[in-house]
Amino acid sequence: MARFDSITKILHGRRMPQIYDPNISVGQVILNVMFKNKNKVIQINDDDGVEVTCSKMASMMTNIAKNLYRLGFRSGDVAGLFASHTTYVAPAIFGCLLIRLPVNPIEKSFDVNQILNIFRETNPKVVFCDNNVVDKLMVALGILESEATIVILTDRIEGFVHITDLIVDCNVSEDFIFKSTDEKNSFIVCTSGSSGNQKLALVTHLQQLQSYIWTNDYDADSFDLNMTSYFWLVGLNNLIFRTLHVQKRLITAKPFTPDLFIDLIEKYEINVCFLITSYLCLLTESPRFWTADFSRLKYLKTGGIYVSETLRQIVKDKLTNGIVIVGYGMTEFCGLLAETPHDCQLSSAVGVPSINTDVKIQLDDGTTGYLGEIGEILARNPVTFSGYYKNRHKAKFDDEGWLHTGDMGYIDEKYEINIIGQRTFAIKNVVNEIFPFDIENKICTLDGVNQAVVVGTPDSIEIEIPTALVVRDANSDVDESDILEVTSDLPAYKKIRGGIFFVDSLPTTNTGKVERKKSKELAIKLKIERESRTE
Repeated sequence: MARFDSITKILHGRRMPQIYDPNISVGQVILNVMFKNKNKVIQINDDDGVEVTCSKMASMMTNIAKNLYRLGFRSGDVAGLFASHTTYVAPAIFGCLLIRLPVNPIEKSFDVNQILNIFRETNPKVVFCDNNVVDKLMVALGILESEATIVILTDRIEGFVHITDLIVDCNVSEDFIFKSTDEKNSFIVCTSGSSGNQKLALVTHLQQLQSYIWTNDYDADSFDLNMTSYFWLVGLNNLIFRTLHVQKRLITAKPFTPDLFIDLIEKYEINVCFLITSYLCLLTESPRFWTADFSRLKYLKTGGIYVSETLRQIVKDKLTNGIVIVGYGMTEFCGLLAETPHDCQLSSAVGVPSINTDVKIQLDDGTTGYLGEIGEILARNPVTFSGYYKNRHKAKFDDEGWLHTGDMGYIDEKYEINIIGQRTFAIKNVVNEIFPFDIENKICTLDGVNQAVVVGTPDSIEIEIPTALVVRDANSDVDESDILEVTSDLPAYKKIRGGIFFVDSLPTTNTGKVERKKSKELAIKLKIERESRTE
């Protein structure tokens, strides 16, 4: 239960002790867990039906680690990952973690230039990839004059190392696996880029192990489905946490569609899943959503972008035996800052601080705000952020360990955190700063609206005025008058005066988050086009 200190004005999450040696690797802990649960099935691949037991996972990850060591890879060498959810991805990642090769995942849809942008920085010595992306990977590595070893995870290609070549035992002592080294990082991951500037963040073994301790919605009988890309930290964390909790995971290399998701939920009687908010919007738009059998679904977790109260209510009503959990996190925090309590009443808040997490609100004058006061959300936990790769960017943490999230919000009387927007994308109006979340939330209450983003467009008098981009459901007849009516009770300076534009989709990052910078550019473009037609 969260506790608010009225003197320091800090909101404290529930406390739990730290139990792991700071020098232990995630790979070592996973290997130990696998050995203790040898006969349990830990992974099922829907695409080919392959099941992996804990014993098999332990064998594969150990042999991969030993063979990588045999091939000359050492602690600190970066391992690239360019793959979807297939059978050998997990043991490949775990094998790298055993010998402390930081894993640097990239999005499988990336083109050559996007690959270059990341691998030029991280310079991986080995790259695990699917066979259908090897051509563009080869082009990128050629431009970089890289001699990285490529390991194919799916169908074998002649002339390349295949993952099955690495899961056979070799004459390498396992003693090397448990040697202490100076390499503390488990992953090098891109931040979300929703603000238009992706950075390469370092995630340590200790951060992940402590985050695993702080999770509280796991039980041994869970069967999990998470279709999130490994490019996003939530995809990696889900793999690590579920494995450490010895929970069965369902995987598929197929991209998300509402029909596929529903088929998998029903076929396997999934009881835990995570959907990024944009996927959840697509799901609720599908006609099959209303007839699908979600009776076994206990937890449906979501996050990544703002989750409106209306969307939460729709999903809550569908889950006859389950609950909706909204998470709020950042890559620099190695996961969740806050999460909605399992017994909470429906609201638009993002929940209470995660275990061992403190949150406070910093006002514009640098002082700490009380309940209900709006300012920047700051958070901290006992594990220090390692920073960005090669210190390319300045960390957002201050000298006292507080992460400056850049999100504006407040703590309400129920000790829950409420977000009203990012300061970076506040609409700069002559009257006041306008944070768009409450305007967007109003629009999203309309039946027939799938998504909405409100941005500021230039105005000669007011500097910027609110302008809306709206994605309608299929066959929806929502029009401008409906949106103006539903937002009519907002203060005058928050009224949508820059125009309402209906679009097929919103600009998003590779992780599904709305790109507000590109959304603003699109709104300005559409506004100029509309004005030119009326002249």
